[in-house]
Amino acid sequence: MFLVQWLPSNVRWWHPMPHDCGESGVRCLGHGLHLVQLDNNPNDRTNHRTNDCTNYRTNYRTNDRTNDRTKLVVVCVRGECGSENWGTGTTISNVVSLINTLVAAKKKYIISTGGEGGVFTCSTDANFLKFIKTYQSAYLIGIDFDIESTQTRAQVDSLVLRTKNAQATYPNLRYSFTLSSVAKSTGGDPFLWLGDQVLNSIKVNGLTNYLINPMTMCYTDLSQCVVSGGTCDMGASANQVAKNLHDYYSIPYNQIEVTPMIGGNCFPVAPQHEYIFTLNDVATVSNFAKANGLGGVHYWSLERDNDCPPGAANWKCNTYGVAGLYGFTKKFLTYFQ
Repeated sequence: MFLVQWLPSNVRWWHPMPHDCGESGVRCLGHGLHLVQLDNNPNDRTNHRTNDCTNYRTNYRTNDRTNDRTKLVVVCVRGECGSENWGTGTTISNVVSLINTLVAAKKKYIISTGGEGGVFTCSTDANFLKFIKTYQSAYLIGIDFDIESTQTRAQVDSLVLRTKNAQATYPNLRYSFTLSSVAKSTGGDPFLWLGDQVLNSIKVNGLTNYLINPMTMCYTDLSQCVVSGGTCDMGASANQVAKNLHDYYSIPYNQIEVTPMIGGNCFPVAPQHEYIFTLNDVATVSNFAKANGLGGVHYWSLERDNDCPPGAANWKCNTYGVAGLYGFTKKFLTYFQ
């Protein structure tokens, strides 16, 4: 599953980033809209709620000068840095070979770690530098920490310290933290305990070069979002998360990204009115992002950007039904080309 990302206009290169951070063992790589999936266990692709809500993503960014869209795929890695694993059937050599293919095609890429289905840890600077070097090239533009699972405070602190110390060697990489969020219309902290833990660690350890990427999706009830017409207004909720993050933690907007989930969102108990991120919400989020200079806009997911009837969230289509093939992608591009 995929996500699309744009960077703001003052960034001289806009490019995509690949992720696979979930439980179904999908590995996604591709160029343009022609995607290749390496599915190590097709039997895992069941209609299971955790698969529906997993943070898979592929990002697209646009070159500010040439309007040339490039795509890169990030695959999520787990385990301890320096001895990391990519899931059953995928070796480090496999990943390096795929990266070489991206490099040959001049595609920029980001390495993403962790996710809902796994934990990435890193206890020493030496092993983190080894980790980056393994996948490094002139086209590597960042490392993403998708922290959704059961990291301890010590593990989070270690990731933040590794990030801070690695910047002396790799100062031009972008380092992002992807976190679950809530969108309280009354303001306040947009994170639950794990997000708070990450932000506190960033402050305590003096990390300054970072981006926070809240996932603005899958709210469990109406108290966690901006309500309109008896349901979550998903576009306004995404913007509210960014506002709350900016106000509560005093984080500049250019260090904040947002990741909505296009079409039907997932929820533990179906509400009276389902939570739907619509084409109108694309306008709401895009206009806010450009007006406030957000660090990036993402969505989950490119693979879902095709129509199917409204209903529960689905990993392979948008459960929105009226956008058309790549309708959300095309709509976003009208704001970011």
